[in-house]
Amino acid sequence: MKKTVLAFLVLASLVMTACGGSGETVSVQPVSMICGMGSLGVIERFAGVVSSRSEINVELKDGRTAGEIFVEEGDDVKEGQVLFEYDTEAQQITFEKAQLELEQMKNTLETKKKDKESLEKEKNSASSDQKLQYSLEIQECETAIREQEYNIALKEKELARLEEALAVQEYTCPVNGRIKALNPEGGYDQQTGQELPFMSIVETGTYQVKGFVNEMNASALGSVSDVIVRSRTDTDSIWKGVVERIDWENPQKSGGNFYYDGGAETSSSSKYPFYIELEDSDGLILGQHVYIEPDYGQDVIEDAGKLHLPSMYLFETSENSGYVWAEGSSGRLEKRKVTLGSFDEAMETYVIEDGLTEDDFIAFPDENVKEGMICERFDPESFEPEPIPGGEFEGEGEFYGEGEFAGEGEFAGEGEFYGEGDFSGEDGFSGEGGEPVAIPTAAPVG
Repeated sequence: MKKTVLAFLVLASLVMTACGGSGETVSVQPVSMICGMGSLGVIERFAGVVSSRSEINVELKDGRTAGEIFVEEGDDVKEGQVLFEYDTEAQQITFEKAQLELEQMKNTLETKKKDKESLEKEKNSASSDQKLQYSLEIQECETAIREQEYNIALKEKELARLEEALAVQEYTCPVNGRIKALNPEGGYDQQTGQELPFMSIVETGTYQVKGFVNEMNASALGSVSDVIVRSRTDTDSIWKGVVERIDWENPQKSGGNFYYDGGAETSSSSKYPFYIELEDSDGLILGQHVYIEPDYGQDVIEDAGKLHLPSMYLFETSENSGYVWAEGSSGRLEKRKVTLGSFDEAMETYVIEDGLTEDDFIAFPDENVKEGMICERFDPESFEPEPIPGGEFEGEGEFYGEGEFAGEGEFAGEGEFYGEGDFSGEDGFSGEGGEPVAIPTAAPVG
């Protein structure tokens, strides 16, 4: 928690430097975002979607084919519902063919046994010179008999399986779910190359939540395993769960964070899916979009319906009052008194009883801030580093600061680069700022 607050302090100072170099403008942020409703607030928040925990693939085995199909893709189905009928005519032909083959194999076996009996009789009356030859022929016959008996046993098992399958005329749905895919013509998955199942059913009622993290914000989930899932339309509706896993083996390139270098499109980050195992999924709908946030106990804190403002945004505090820098009606900064309630030591927040609402915009109380400054509302989604053409930015970190990023070199790694020097040239860092400072990703920015 404190690491997140520290990262927020650094970013807030940088934003004001960029926007208020003359001292006449200052960046202000919505109180709703600062109090945990936005991506840069005290509590990290991730987007997620409700998905099914299990998927059933229906295969047509033993040479069976489907007859009439009673459902289509996207249909909701119930346990015990008939989804399709088997083509019994084709099954019956296969069964009868297997019966005929079994009968032929048994006839062949009887012939082999009779051949053996004849050889044994002839051997008894043969001369001593011929007996050896008869013995070899008898051994070959015994081997053929054993092989035929084995093949008959296999055919009998196959016939029993076909007879059992023939008794089943229709396929009933094993779960409550939804038809995800139908492939009556077969085919192969274009990505994996694997054969497509005849039908796929996603089970409903047993849900999980899937979200995405990148290298910069994954630490917010790494510090705690318990999470809170919130409805997007009703933030008071919550579900509890734990981070089951982060799938680092299957990164998905971000589609909205690209820059150009010499005409070549390059992605600057990857995102990784993570999965939430829910304690209870009552009230959730398959495909529903939700918010995910680490569980610090914020859902059981007192005065849950009030604003809980991080203490770092307050100054000149007393027992029950303090001040914030807020945007006034004229769009300029004003010093505003607020009434304080209880203080949460774990969250480092004050309950705001009066003087501020979630619709207000406030500034971080930096030493350069003063009353009357022009307020510039801060949009976190627009605050992205912009590499200068000719350079290359890649890796798990971010580049912020007053220096330049240019040339043919690379800045890559797991930390961030802050400083006043220049990054230039083909293979190194040079300038007044000295060496780059790597800040661990445990204190993510953004």
